[in-house]
Amino acid sequence: MLRRIPSEPDPARGPLEEDECRWILEQEPERSGTLAEEERIVTPNEFRKMALDLPEAVESSHMGHPDFRVGGKIFATLGVPDPDWGMVKLTPDEQELFVQIESEGFQPVKGGWGRQGATNVRLRSAKKSTVREALLAAWCLRAPKSLAQQFDKASRPKRRGRR
Repeated sequence: MLRRIPSEPDPARGPLEEDECRWILEQEPERSGTLAEEERIVTPNEFRKMALDLPEAVESSHMGHPDFRVGGKIFATLGVPDPDWGMVKLTPDEQELFVQIESEGFQPVKGGWGRQGATNVRLRSAKKSTVREALLAAWCLRAPKSLAQQFDKASRPKRRGRR
């Protein structure tokens, strides 16, 4: 499960904005049986739908394969290195968490892009819920700050007023 937390500034990225999205992962208990097996099968069309379900996300293409953008910035791609893979642009810290939790489904892209947080997603090995969380984290990093803040506020539970 992905959870928003306050975080310390990263010297490589500079100071934090007031409502900047930062996330941590908490491992969920493994389920057993057929449901757990179905949870591990993410098709390219499901990846596409999950990406496009995010606010203002659009599909485009780059270098001959589909990509998903928000505010003109790529947050995910599909079909590289082959049709059974996707890619999400995370922070290096988020990448490390996803790889720790699901090493069969997530791995750093080779080279410099991977060191910057680009993360390959092996669709048939990653859990749907974790892929959805990775897409959300990638979207949040690339979305215009005002949109990310709106989305974050809308997704928080409503507080009851004082009596």
